Amino acid sequence: MNSLDWVPESPFSVQTVNDFNGVNPFQNAKKAIKKLPFLPRLVVRHMYNKMDRPSKKTQRRFEKYLGRKLGKLMTKNLKGFEPPQLAHSTTFTRCGNFIVLYPDTEYYTKFPQDPKAIFMNHMLDPYLLMMEKLSK
Repeated sequence: MNSLDWVPESPFSVQTVNDFNGVNPFQNAKKAIKKLPFLPRLVVRHMYNKMDRPSKKTQRRFEKYLGRKLGKLMTKNLKGFEPPQLAHSTTFTRCGNFIVLYPDTEYYTKFPQDPKAIFMNHMLDPYLLMMEKLSK
């Protein structure tokens, strides 16, 4: 993975309380908050909702734009494409063993970092240059 390639970092993700492993402190947070005395309950519920609601709203937006709307566009442009069922989550983990390729001065000389060339670090030639150096 090219350390300058933005593609492996996408999509940017938002973790909601529903994305944690099954055993976590947020699993029964609402029930625990209900057991608090009145004033602390108001304060803690307010704090919890300030953290919980924006991440869920963002997750729904991602699902709308990167899921349903993009799925419709792909269906229209790719014959036979059927969008997958959405997972209602934006958390993800990269799989496999990583070999991170770090650029050197030769890389920066051959591939000067130009903000207008957004896929430059994602193309084959930059990867080939750095992979050749691994075997040396």
